[in-house]
Parts: sequence; C-alpha cells; structure tokens
Amino acid sequence: MTEEQYKLGAIAAIAKPTLKIIFSITGIITLFFVILFFGIVTRTDPLGAIYYLSTGWVSFPLRTLPNVFWNLEILTSALVSWILLIFLSQWLFTWIFINMGAADDSPGQKERHWPIRWTLSCVMLLFLTFTAGIVFTGAVHQVAWIASGNQRLFTEGYNPCSVLQSDLANLSIAQEEYFVEYDAYAINESGLSGFSISEGSNISVEVGQDSFVAKGWNGRCLDFNNKPIIITWDSANGGFQDD
Repeated sequence: MTEEQYKLGAIAAIAKPTLKIIFSITGIITLFFVILFFGIVTRTDPLGAIYYLSTGWVSFPLRTLPNVFWNLEILTSALVSWILLIFLSQWLFTWIFINMGAADDSPGQKERHWPIRWTLSCVMLLFLTFTAGIVFTGAVHQVAWIASGNQRLFTEGYNPCSVLQSDLANLSIAQEEYFVEYDAYAINESGLSGFSISEGSNISVEVGQDSFVAKGWNGRCLDFNNKPIIITWDSANGGFQDD
C-alpha cells in the first residue's frame, strides 16, 4: 500500500462517520421544522402534530379499501404485461451485453452474462419512475386546487363542505333511482326513500323534464370571507358545477 492510498483510506475512515452524524443532525432539524409547521397550521400541540403525521394516513386505507372493486381481468392483464416486459428486457439486455463483448475474443475470456437481477432492477426503476411521476402530478394538482379554491383548509371536527358534497352526490343517486321507477324526478328530497340530509346541510331542488339542479349549503361550509359556499349539482351537465 502506497502512502497516498494510506492517506485516502484514513480520510475515508474519518469521513464516513462524520457524514452519518451530519445527515442525522440534518434529518432531526428537518423533522423538527416539519412538526413545527404542521402544528402551527393545524393549531395542534407538538405531540398532536407527531400523532397526526404518523397515523393520519391510516384512516384513508381503512375507509377506501373496503370499497375497492378488484377487476381480475385488468389485474391478470397487468401481471402478464409485466412478465412479458421482464422476459423481453432480459432477452434484449443479454443480446446487447453479449454483442458488446463479441470483439474481445481473447483466449481465457469468460463468457459474458447479463444477470436477471439487473433486469429486475431496471424494471423496478421504471415502475418507481412512473409512480413518482403520478405522485408528483397528483401533488401539483392538489396544491393548485387548494390555491384556487375558496374553502377553508382546516375546520374543527368533520369537514362540512365534504359532507355537503356527499349529500348532493347521494341525492343524485336517489333521484336517478326515482326517475327509473316513476319516469320523473322528485320535486324535493322528502320524496326519496332511503335518502336523508346530514345535520346542518340544506338542499333545494329544481326539477326539469329530463334533468334536475340541486343546490346545497351549510352554515359551517364557509369561504375565506366567512360566507356560506353554495355547491351546485346539475344532472344535465355531469354533476358538480364550479360556481
């Protein structure tokens, strides 16, 4: 070992634990500011912020997964597509890898081989790239929706605007079932069996020959000026309307 190699080894031995300490301190400081920011915007104490950051996502899969319908045809098609992608990628990469070393035919040269784990790594990288792109697009869409919306970001307890939207969506389902049976829409929600309005919500219905318009409001669903937000459902124009 030369003196230069010895010096480089000594520097690496010192640098590795130093970098670990720096990264650890940076992570702790970043987490502290995230918890502080989250606590400020949600008006919760630090322990509450830690609790919501670590467990707040749990309610989403618990609420969503029971309502997910698994389409076996689509799942089978996706599985077959991934298997074909892996097989064809392995064949292509092996062919390229072997032909890249075809000119080197010196005696004793080992046979070139493309490991399957490299192909699996490339396929997983492709999957992660698409996933990251979808996540980024969704995040940008949600941020733009929040920035352009007029609803409050945080409310105490349940979100009355979401409850009102759910009431209007359920009303539309009940109206369509009523139309199938009576060939007309109900003039008010009281004539719809199995439908009830949540506490605090108010809905008015305007019925046409082949369509209806429902407008809802809630005393707790307010905009930034503390004025009630009126949400409109128009069956002739595909559902919720931007007022």
